[in-house]
This record gives sequence, C-alpha cells and structure tokens, in this order.
Amino acid sequence: MRIKFVQAKESLKKANPRRQYTKKAIVEFQEHMSEFVDLMASIIEKSYPVDIGEEGCRIEAPHVHEQVMMVELGMLKEWFINTEERMK
Repeated sequence: MRIKFVQAKESLKKANPRRQYTKKAIVEFQEHMSEFVDLMASIIEKSYPVDIGEEGCRIEAPHVHEQVMMVELGMLKEWFINTEERMK
C-alpha cells in the first residue's frame, strides 16, 4: 500500500481532531487513498504523453500541480452539484 496506516490516521485526525474512527474505517480510507495516489500518477502520465527518451519528456512540478488542481476542481464541482441537489 502506498499510504501507511499511521499516515491515514493522521490525515483523518487532521480533518477533525474530535472525530473517532474504527480501525476498519482507517484501513478502508488507507486502501482508497492508496488507489487514489496511483490514479493521480496515471492521470499525470496520460496528460503528458511523450515517447520515452524524447527530448523534453521530463515532468516538472508545474505539470503535477496543474493535474492535481484539475482533479480537485472536478471533485469540488461534483461535490457542489450534489450538495445543491440534496438541499432542494
């Protein structure tokens, strides 16, 4: 797994220090976030297709930042739309 149990637990605690989580809930979060890390790596790779060894094929920090922001924006839009629908 890409995300360690302790890291998952710390992330959940950071979101709300007063919330309690079962061990199974933390493991579930850990597994999904590990898959999410792999998904983000694939999104970044597919967003900048270049033949291996071709000049200028290096991914730089701005490339990573741009793709992460695009995914976050998509998630926020979806969350906002779903929240508005529930409030109707």
